[in-house]
Amino acid sequence: MKVELNATVIGMIGEIKKCLEYVPEYADLWIMLGSLHEDSDFQPEKARGCFEKAHDCDPYNEIAIAKLIEHGMNDDNWRKVLGYCNEAIVNTQDADYYMVRANCELELDMDEAFAADIAEFVRRGGDERDTYELCSRYALKNCDYDKAMEIYRKQLRDRDNKTVPCYREMAVCMCKQGKVEEACSLLKSAISTGGRNPEWILLLFEIQVNNGFFSEAESTLKLYKDANGLGLLDDSYNYLTAKLALQSGKMKKACHTAEMIASYDGEKLCAQIYMLEGKYRGASRLFKKLMRKEPQDTDNYEWMTLCQALWGKQKNAAEWAAKGMEVFLQKYDSMEKLSRPDQLYQYAIFSFFSGNIPDAYSALRKAADAAPCYEKSCGACYKAYYGTGICKAFEGDAVKAAAAFRKAIELRPYNPVCMRMYKILCR
Repeated sequence: MKVELNATVIGMIGEIKKCLEYVPEYADLWIMLGSLHEDSDFQPEKARGCFEKAHDCDPYNEIAIAKLIEHGMNDDNWRKVLGYCNEAIVNTQDADYYMVRANCELELDMDEAFAADIAEFVRRGGDERDTYELCSRYALKNCDYDKAMEIYRKQLRDRDNKTVPCYREMAVCMCKQGKVEEACSLLKSAISTGGRNPEWILLLFEIQVNNGFFSEAESTLKLYKDANGLGLLDDSYNYLTAKLALQSGKMKKACHTAEMIASYDGEKLCAQIYMLEGKYRGASRLFKKLMRKEPQDTDNYEWMTLCQALWGKQKNAAEWAAKGMEVFLQKYDSMEKLSRPDQLYQYAIFSFFSGNIPDAYSALRKAADAAPCYEKSCGACYKAYYGTGICKAFEGDAVKAAAAFRKAIELRPYNPVCMRMYKILCR
């Protein structure tokens, strides 16, 4: 629940800061300060630093560790979260932290440790049903779709009133099996009988858009709007409208709609559309604004790098790539520990434009070997070839660039970014 931002809240922040000048080692004050920044949306980027200060003052403070785990998970900084989980387990012996640690181990490909922590969670009294999500994700990650579906069906059989049906996860798994129409049918059935769950509606929309079912996606978007009582000026509705327009090639509508969105995601989409439309100055301005809001979001550095390169400002592209790599390595440590195609692609872009070309192609080869990936319903496998196309194009190898882009488009035929970049770089 957000705290209303007013003079009182700002005054409280000021008073806590004054107190900390006298007792800078008081962990509870740092936690109070971090919570106020976090809950009031007043300089929320300072919250994590406050919790880190609290942890420095009192390494055994459970609230500080829990907050740092939460922030680390939000940033996909799994190695840091793993470290905090180790501390929490030693300090509290709370069984739930074994589940959190297992989540980290899943992301970090620590298979044996993952299995051990799942078993330890159950041994310490945790409900086996609480492990279903992680175990099915593990199966999905390893492309064992039959096993994943078995776990999902077991979850449906064993669920009680506290358990949310796993139709979303089942639909994702079906997409991975190439059963896109079956996935859509499953979600439509779940929506019609499950009270129009917004999460299911959004996933159905995503699958339809990514697979070129644009007329059906329009109907699903209307269902989402009606189910949530949204107006024509609502940011979330306009974001989805702009995304649909972009995917279906209606660039003017996409651009016009995106310009009306005030949210972070809306501004991000608008900046990307600007870049694809060749409005590099406006795109650069928005990306800088987004970086100030979310300095840990590596996507903005990636897009800014490409924006500068397409603009012909290669020196600027190199500088932004170096900055992006710095932030990237804070999250993922090194290329050797990466496994997902989307992560490897981004590492490759930063490497290529900062001048480390061998590392870029090494990452892209690893990304191609990692396919099929398991990220979201659409997958990100195409990025291995999309990234190769970008690198080859900027090296002046038009033939290999075009071949790589065509391979990417085969994997994601309705990806507007891929198709647009293909036209820009290989025309």
